[in-house]
Amino acid sequence: KGSYCSGGVKILCPAGTYGATDGLSTAACTAPCPAGFYCPIGTADYSQHPCTLRTSFCRQGSSVPTAVDTGHFTVATQGGLRTDETICPPGSYCVGGIQYLCPEGTYGATSGLSSQTCSG
Repeated sequence: KGSYCSGGVKILCPAGTYGATDGLSTAACTAPCPAGFYCPIGTADYSQHPCTLRTSFCRQGSSVPTAVDTGHFTVATQGGLRTDETICPPGSYCVGGIQYLCPEGTYGATSGLSSQTCSG
C-alpha cells in the first residue's frame, strides 16, 4: 500500500495521490487525494492527513496544505475539513484564515481586507 510496481520495481505513490490497495501498477495509484486531505509521497490512507487548520486548506490532489492568502478565510465542511478559501467580503477583514467584522466606527468598503482598520 502507498506504492505501485513498474517493471518489477516498487515505487512510492506520487505526492498528491494515495495507494489504498496492494498490487497497483500505475503512478496514478488509487486516485488523487480528495479535497480536505493532503497526501505526501507514499500515502496509503489519505484519512491520516486531514486538513483542519483555519490557516490552510486542501483542494483535490494536494500534497501539502496550502496557506490561506492574505484577506481570505476558510470555512470548515461537515467534519471540520477545509477544502478552499474565500475572499473576505466587504464589512469584514481576515487574518490567519479567520473572518472578523470591522470594528464599530469603521467600515470595509472592499473585499479582501486584512487589517482591523478596515477602510476607515
